[in-house]
Amino acid sequence: MKHVGGLLTLIMIAALLVTVPGAALAQGGLDPVCTGLTDADCQLLTGSTAAMEGIQAFSIPNFSVDFGLNSVDGETTFNAAGSGHVMVPEGIEEMTTPEGLLLHLVLDTVDYSTPTDSNAGTGQILIRDNMLYVLYDGEWYGGELEADEEAAEESLEAADIEDLAALQQQLADLDIDMTGVVTTVRGADTDAMGQPIANFTTSVDITNLFMAGRPAPGFGQAGGPTGGAEGQEAMTAEDMQMVSAMLAPMFQGTTISFTQGIGTEDSLLHSFALDVVLNADLSMFDPEVGAVAGTLNVSADLDEFNGVFDIPAPESYRPLEELDQQLGGVTESLGM
Repeated sequence: MKHVGGLLTLIMIAALLVTVPGAALAQGGLDPVCTGLTDADCQLLTGSTAAMEGIQAFSIPNFSVDFGLNSVDGETTFNAAGSGHVMVPEGIEEMTTPEGLLLHLVLDTVDYSTPTDSNAGTGQILIRDNMLYVLYDGEWYGGELEADEEAAEESLEAADIEDLAALQQQLADLDIDMTGVVTTVRGADTDAMGQPIANFTTSVDITNLFMAGRPAPGFGQAGGPTGGAEGQEAMTAEDMQMVSAMLAPMFQGTTISFTQGIGTEDSLLHSFALDVVLNADLSMFDPEVGAVAGTLNVSADLDEFNGVFDIPAPESYRPLEELDQQLGGVTESLGM
């Protein structure tokens, strides 16, 4: 299932790259997420990025996560719903210090099922500064976050990516034409915090995304898209096009959409929803994996911007390693 986990990671990176306003893939100064919008709507949507830069805390009145995956190993599902709080200190982007960091998720309902196991219940996840606490089956577990940070870094290093911004820049350097790849529509307005909320849904055509690359000046030089690792030849534009033509049919039917609820008066992000439909035939790379199909739906409402929240850490807890041992089979089945 590690193949599936890596595939989902790549799909999520693709979603982030093409749905976040201001991504480095804009051509000719036009953000691709504005395709299909009026100038006024484009300014409202992209302006939320600047507005949110001044937000360092917010509450989450409600959120939900629904995940399902069907593969040769069987069906795996995960569902959760609840509420939470977030406080992010200045300088968190550079990770100069985790002091002041707060992430609190209350899981009112959570359940999972794998081909060999299933369970349901409630719980909490709490991050304070550099500590992670998890309330599972009525018992608190805790430990420092360093190990998790190292795992995240190793995941990016394995893909030869320093960070998400670097990946965005690499794709921008390939001169990717986003025409027909990303489109956005404005749906019906709703209301929140005494103001109209404009709801924008950005959709991504994954098949066209694979076919979007075209030769660009300098493509294949200075390492090309492979990063120019020592002993490896850089991939040429023709190589990239051939690989893209091969991959595109494998993901026929895979879609990504990202909905953002933007306040028409404060330009803040009041809600979001990510919807992914995955259809992938991986037989060419691993006949044992074969076809994989899945869905991911994540949604949340945001409120109490720049509020101050104090969620106390548990006075006593058991080591996180004990929880890892209990959930090892679950995390492996989810591709983690």
